[in-house]
Amino acid sequence: MKRLLLSLVMVAMCLCTFAQSPDRTFSGKPYLNENTLSRSFNQLSLYSNRGVAAMNRIKTAETGGEGLDIITEQPEGEERTYLRKGRSLFSNDGRTVEEAAQTGLLKAVFAEDGSVYFYEIISATSGGGTKSWVKGKMSADGKTITVPLRQNVLYFPENKCYIQLNMVRYDEATNSYTLDEQASEVKFSVEGNVLRLQNTSRTHFLGLTFSDISAWAMYGDYDTQYALFTDEEVTPPAGLQTERFIMSALDKNGNSISTSVKIGFSGNEAYLQGLCYETSPKAWIKGVKEGNTITFKSPQFMGIYLAYYPMFFVGCNVNEGMLEPADFKLTYDEATKKYTSDMYVLENVVDDDVLYLNSLHNIQLSPLPELDIKTDIIREQPAGVMKTYTRAGMSLYKNFGGVYEVEQTGFLMNIVYDADGKTVYMKDPITQVSAGTWVKGVKEGNKIIMPLYQTLDYNENEHFGVITSRLVKSGNNAYTPDLEATQMTYAVDEATGVISLEGTDKGDAIYGLIFTNNFQWNGFGDYESVYTPHAEDSTLMPEHLATEDWIFSYNEEGKSTYHNVSVAIDGNKMYIAGFPMVNPALAVVGTIEGDKVVFASDQYLGKVDEMDAIAYFGGAKYRIEEIVYPGFGSIKKYRYDYLPTLEMTYDKEHQILSSAADATFLINGGKPSVNVAYIIAACNPKFNVNVKTAYQPQAPAFTLYEDFSADEGYYNVELNVPSEDIDGRYILPENLSYQIFIKKNKEVLPYVFLKSNHEKFQEDMETIPYLFTDNYSVGKAASYLYIYGTDIEDIAIEVINTTGGKEVRSDRVWAKTLSGVETTDAQDKQVKEIQYYTIDGIRVDALTKGLNIVKTIYMDGTSKTSKVCKY
Repeated sequence: MKRLLLSLVMVAMCLCTFAQSPDRTFSGKPYLNENTLSRSFNQLSLYSNRGVAAMNRIKTAETGGEGLDIITEQPEGEERTYLRKGRSLFSNDGRTVEEAAQTGLLKAVFAEDGSVYFYEIISATSGGGTKSWVKGKMSADGKTITVPLRQNVLYFPENKCYIQLNMVRYDEATNSYTLDEQASEVKFSVEGNVLRLQNTSRTHFLGLTFSDISAWAMYGDYDTQYALFTDEEVTPPAGLQTERFIMSALDKNGNSISTSVKIGFSGNEAYLQGLCYETSPKAWIKGVKEGNTITFKSPQFMGIYLAYYPMFFVGCNVNEGMLEPADFKLTYDEATKKYTSDMYVLENVVDDDVLYLNSLHNIQLSPLPELDIKTDIIREQPAGVMKTYTRAGMSLYKNFGGVYEVEQTGFLMNIVYDADGKTVYMKDPITQVSAGTWVKGVKEGNKIIMPLYQTLDYNENEHFGVITSRLVKSGNNAYTPDLEATQMTYAVDEATGVISLEGTDKGDAIYGLIFTNNFQWNGFGDYESVYTPHAEDSTLMPEHLATEDWIFSYNEEGKSTYHNVSVAIDGNKMYIAGFPMVNPALAVVGTIEGDKVVFASDQYLGKVDEMDAIAYFGGAKYRIEEIVYPGFGSIKKYRYDYLPTLEMTYDKEHQILSSAADATFLINGGKPSVNVAYIIAACNPKFNVNVKTAYQPQAPAFTLYEDFSADEGYYNVELNVPSEDIDGRYILPENLSYQIFIKKNKEVLPYVFLKSNHEKFQEDMETIPYLFTDNYSVGKAASYLYIYGTDIEDIAIEVINTTGGKEVRSDRVWAKTLSGVETTDAQDKQVKEIQYYTIDGIRVDALTKGLNIVKTIYMDGTSKTSKVCKY
């Protein structure tokens, strides 16, 4: 179950993550992304004959915050680049420590006043981990750089915590690493073009610590030296004539790979481009030809990868299972016109050891075969009769360095049949690639023949395109092009009109795309594709029925939102239309059964033009799974379990449809009974009439109260402020605001958010719009507030509903009052209803384990809200 993969031509509302499949956020055209790296940046691993060490794991926060002294802009001065060497430490728990070699580059700026700035000074955070600088001072004799400690390099606004540069010491008694509170500075010696970190060891090193608890923040370095880096890449002679070859090899995982390389000669000098395809596809290496052998010296610098890694070409022999660097040799065979080698090639990150991001062996370079590449792109719909089909089968897509598999269910295939009865055009033949272009084939009997190597799209900036190809599986999520194949074939069932792709059973082969510049797979493809003629009726909102404006409100994986919909009732039938992404005239129909309305799943909602998909309504239950990432905490992922019907409670008097605590209203790609691949997953759905007048808002609840902090200068409170009235109807957020009150010397005063205190405010404010936030001291919906001042005895809030121009306020809720609510005396009042909510505002049927909000509603319209903890 996953989110339906949206068209690559996206509308803004669809730029979101995909539940139950890897998160996907698209911008531009990822199928035209030339980077074929099989791992994301955060997953990069170094391979060596000593083992594997993961890298760059501090990717958990943005720099800044209020950023009082975090240096994020590059200072003025002379920029120099150094190659790091030394040892790097990492620990999840402050006790068990991993150790690895330092790699990558260090950027430094030498200012005219003698100041020296280092960018991302701790090696494991380099390449985008902290995005900040620390400042040091050069000694008068130019032999020492002194860097003060306690410098902030990163800020976590959620925890109001800084990451600081400090010395860390091992405490043998507790087997833990702690802040060395005695150290105030660290020194670097300057020895010509080399800087050396002084007085560090495995048990006393330069690292990062948390400002609030002074604990070690996972990373540290010792025995470090920085050598001035001045290496230059190989540049081939101007006008070098080259020949293209297809390289086949085995990569570090034993998968077969295929890519295009270029070889050119200038006298006995040989130049080879593309050998190190994963990190340095445009880099050249230089060799010397002697007879049928070309020898390439090791190492050779190939440029900077991901703005951080200096990459080196290194050849290796294998001796007793160990890699030993050596000059790399290619041997040419006159009979086969191929180059081969039994050596290894490393894409290495250092120039004096075996430490690599990728390796190749069993290398063979074969002449590029003659291919009939069609460079014309068919962007306009061809003339003829267009028929629409529903897709089924499997599709592959590349995302953030990985390749993932999803069903084609829910997507459409448009096919145009020319008047000649033979010519056939298919739009976007690869499911996850919505280029909006067509490929051209021919129908012969009960077969459709689709020639390969048709260009679907072209990257004008980088001057390469993507072309169709048959690819064969060569490893785990690895495919190489079958360049001898010339066509894909579809079988046509003349009786049913069903079209089936042939020759791709079980994904051993796929119909996919390759790049024109290197003939590598771009990560997208289909197999076992079946296209069924699409002819299904949807339900239109009956024209003869009077409709009312209702509000459809829900929580979309942690984010509250709403849409305006139309509702009509005809006997025991309720029609709801106007859902986002689909034809606004198409309705979902429910059956009224007393105080319930039951909606059957698999109701067809028509086509979603932005996605070349078909939409259905479906009911589901959601559940939240917590995925733990060691060293980083956890994230919550929503999962959806299909329901054949969605039952909602119907309050006819107030015209409200409400749902169970775990209910989900799906707008799904394809029938949800077949596959949950949602376009919109509306958790905790509610429908209610769009009232045009103000009713009393529900009373909010304080979920956190922190007393005055002398260090920060404010009181910290957090609240849950429902956007509903006391009857449970949704109030449009633009009609809501709130006001804060404080109690000082037993006197109640309105609190004013002064610009002088709340620095990001444009003006003083007493009433705050519901959705206002300054992203620092005030959160949306009053989710958090900093209240400045001293000697405040209590803090209160009132929510204000101004629907229809009339102002109606909620009960005033105090943070420290036992019940939390100021109401009239509730004794002897007749209770109308008791409502239960989780602390994040989700209504439930009964108390749940943990902290709950309990709302008692009386017959006279007043209410009382309290917090109850169930153990």
